[in-house]
Amino acid sequence: MLTLYGTKGSGSAAVEAALDIAGLAYRKVDSASWKPSPGLDELRSVNPLAQIPSLVLDDGSVLTESAAILRCSSPARSHARPAKTSSSP
Repeated sequence: MLTLYGTKGSGSAAVEAALDIAGLAYRKVDSASWKPSPGLDELRSVNPLAQIPSLVLDDGSVLTESAAILRCSSPARSHARPAKTSSSP
């Protein structure tokens, strides 16, 4: 399952929306480098720089920065089911 680290105002909303639109299951962890919390400790375990948003993929790869996550990783495209196509004669 994907894991999204971020907090309100962090830029994770766009990534969260893309994952929701794609219908992908993910776990959201409230975390921010400026807000000590258990979420921050968990974030640091996957991203020592504590950058948010961070998206941990199924294979354990970590992607950071919302624009990069949306553009380069295309989580919605790489994990989504193929679109149904109609057969035409």
